[in-house]
Amino acid sequence: MANTLMLVLFQADDARQEAKDFYNRSDKDAKFYVLDFEENTVKYGTTQAAVQAWLDEMKSLTNKHVVFYSYRNFADITLVQSLINKFDGYWLAAYQGAWPNPRNYDMWQNKDNQSSVAFATSLDSSLVDTNRKSVSWWFGSEAKTQNKKLNNDSRKQGFNVGQNVVLKQSATKWYQPRVNIASYAKSQAYTIKDTQDLVLSKSNQAVLLYKGSIPMGWALAQDVQLTNTNVSSQTTGTYTVRSGDSWWEIANRYGINMYTLASLNGKSIYNTIYPGQVLKVSGSAATSSKVYYTVRKGDTVSGIASQYGVSVSQIKNLSGLKNVNLIYVGQLLRVK
Repeated sequence: MANTLMLVLFQADDARQEAKDFYNRSDKDAKFYVLDFEENTVKYGTTQAAVQAWLDEMKSLTNKHVVFYSYRNFADITLVQSLINKFDGYWLAAYQGAWPNPRNYDMWQNKDNQSSVAFATSLDSSLVDTNRKSVSWWFGSEAKTQNKKLNNDSRKQGFNVGQNVVLKQSATKWYQPRVNIASYAKSQAYTIKDTQDLVLSKSNQAVLLYKGSIPMGWALAQDVQLTNTNVSSQTTGTYTVRSGDSWWEIANRYGINMYTLASLNGKSIYNTIYPGQVLKVSGSAATSSKVYYTVRKGDTVSGIASQYGVSVSQIKNLSGLKNVNLIYVGQLLRVK
């Protein structure tokens, strides 16, 4: 899409020759050309004169946009704004969460670690300020199709950091890492810790899911749904089971463990719950003396048993484990 030059020169004459060499080596299908100005190497004359000479030469060689790229502190102390304004566009590098002020730039490079499925690595990402220049100004008319896809209402998006969501049973693969989603991870409640824009499958967004303090993975927006907040438990202490609910999902929603939840209702977690069933989600449970542990990465049953001064067989029996060597991150084990 663009050809970029890291300018290394000693004086204005060098700058003009750099521009000629840069243009001659460049891909002539590029949409625009960029001066990547992040280091001042001018030894003779002034930096202002060298940059002006480079820009004048590029303007004589091409009718395409010539863009200035830098980070603000360096640009402000090295060049005057009036010279930067002579470029067709200003591309600002600033790795932060909000649009930098003042908004005197046209494109903002906001990340250097944007995950890419297509390239299986992290890339730089930038946002276009469409109030100043359109996406097509940068990338041509074909960019309109991509932009339209990103804003197509039929694609799932709109989740925010801090929201609680449930991973749908229909989910098949994590967005990152690109592996199958285990069955035990579905129909569970998670908290969104980060989001990113994308265009993939039926989604315009991916969300980073955490189980407590444990990162589970990036999921496509189409594979999650908000947890139900229209429940009466805050006033009545009850919850009406909905389709797809599980002991674990309901317990996590109300900040209790699933064994306590089951005990409150005179049941065990191995009893089936069904839509329409009314469950208690607050009150005194007869199991308050029971101790539970949430499995973390690297844990073993023997290690947990040693930590709590109990036997492996006790955890196995209390937690209903068939195989003590098959436990998973986020699993809740009863140890006492």
